[in-house]
Amino acid sequence: AVEHFDAQTDALSQANNRLASLNAISALIGTSLDLEHLTDEILAQVHKTIAFDSATLFLLKGDILEAAASRGFSEHQRGMNTYPRTKHNSAWQVVDDKLPLIINDVSKSELWESRPELSKVKAWLGVPLIYKDRVVGVLTLDKNEPNVFSDADARYVFTLAYQIAIAVENAQLFEEWEKQSTRLKLINEVAQEINTILDIEDLFDALARAIFERLKYDRV
Repeated sequence: AVEHFDAQTDALSQANNRLASLNAISALIGTSLDLEHLTDEILAQVHKTIAFDSATLFLLKGDILEAAASRGFSEHQRGMNTYPRTKHNSAWQVVDDKLPLIINDVSKSELWESRPELSKVKAWLGVPLIYKDRVVGVLTLDKNEPNVFSDADARYVFTLAYQIAIAVENAQLFEEWEKQSTRLKLINEVAQEINTILDIEDLFDALARAIFERLKYDRV
């Protein structure tokens, strides 16, 4: 009876902790638009409720999965940096299926793409970040021992993934808006610089030089 009561208490405590993390991630949506800071904070919240040795938050950019933040990779700043699209990769399988994926033992999986920074990883959990029915990224959790992630873990992280996707999408939209705003400002400055030039050859030269210097193209 005591053991049963302790198990119920532990389960309730875990549920409360996971709810707190879910609320914390929801709060991040409205408080931070810095993508790098946001993704690192998200990983910190997830680590409070699920034990992992390393984790990476990937963003989907066309046919590339690119790491935006990671934890637990002491020798690699962002762990797994990029993964081109392939049918033989666990993270891309998550993107294609739009469902969580657990690999209990990576040494026995055809989907596991080994890399030096992942040499210690034995178990893996990946969940898609879905925004308006569109996958925008993948969150992966790693453990250095096999058979540790449960279906309950996958369901919980999948629940978090919706909030994470909203936060990431908001940050990306703001980042794109800032880039566009800066570009429009520079274009306006270029227009002002060449507005008074009447000689056609001087105009072309000034325009090319202004685009090269102000808009940072390699060749014009």
